[in-house]
Amino acid sequence: MSNKKIDKIFILCNVLCYVTFNISHYTFFYMIKEIKFDKIPRFGKPDMIAAWPGIGYVASESIRYLMTKLKAESFAEIEPRAFFPYNYVNVKDGISLFPVLPIGRFYHSKNIIIFVAEAQPSGKEGERLAKIIIGLAKKFGVKRIYTAAAFPIPMDYREKPKVWGVVNKKKLLDCFRGYKINTLKEGSISGLNGTLMGFAKESGIDSICLLGEIPIYTANIENPKAALCILEVLTRMLNIEIDLKTIEKKSERIEKEVGKELEQLYAQMREKGRLEPEIIKEFEKIPYSARQRIEEFFKIVERDKTKAMELKRELDKWALFEEYEDRFLDLFKKRNES
Repeated sequence: MSNKKIDKIFILCNVLCYVTFNISHYTFFYMIKEIKFDKIPRFGKPDMIAAWPGIGYVASESIRYLMTKLKAESFAEIEPRAFFPYNYVNVKDGISLFPVLPIGRFYHSKNIIIFVAEAQPSGKEGERLAKIIIGLAKKFGVKRIYTAAAFPIPMDYREKPKVWGVVNKKKLLDCFRGYKINTLKEGSISGLNGTLMGFAKESGIDSICLLGEIPIYTANIENPKAALCILEVLTRMLNIEIDLKTIEKKSERIEKEVGKELEQLYAQMREKGRLEPEIIKEFEKIPYSARQRIEEFFKIVERDKTKAMELKRELDKWALFEEYEDRFLDLFKKRNES
């Protein structure tokens, strides 16, 4: 056989191998029925960041800000019907309408995959979503997954929040050195943040959850100050630079608004003969895990009103119904107004 024929056969084999690899590569993604791909980006061992709404909107605000500053491009969308089943319909002018389901999208920029969801499913749906995210991460060769959350504690709203961290492998604790990250010694990470870390560990993927401190009495309002602290740490860990001026200004504005609200509250309490320290003591009586569970219940009841009595029992258990009463009743006002 001549050298020319050997060269042609060699080239043909290479072409066939390349085509076969690419067909199998793309087929895998398009076979995931829960994800609709706009395109399939190429990465070189990327990092992944995942975020969804939670207490103080710390995770969603910090990661959406990062995504905007990086000008990240969307490449895939989660099919919401797979994780948020219809449990009710809205009624308008006598006509029933299915509610708009929350979506989650994947973005990419600078060899970073960013997943941002409008809500996080719970139970089996949450577990299934975590597995799908991990499956996609494995296929793209993701080396580490970052998530973020709020850490409500008794603190002065004017204090600079500290950042705490949790890892899914002991060796990753060394990553906290030099970033002023405090190690969370014990406790629990609930929701998708915890589920994702667990499945990442089973799949051999490193995972870090960063938690930004917020005053426990501001758990129901956005906290850009904590989001800013998360971003300061996360951008250094990812070795990227972004402009933080916009979120810094927002943090200052929200802090002033919180100060005004507290002054009004203190004035009302003084009129009733109660001292300001007593207010803080009331918040300290409720453990962080209880507040987390209540937030999870509110998300569940937003989707399934039949679970309302379970939420009511949980609030009564901690003698918190009066504090959450307006928010509890709003769940049903929204439905009636629809």
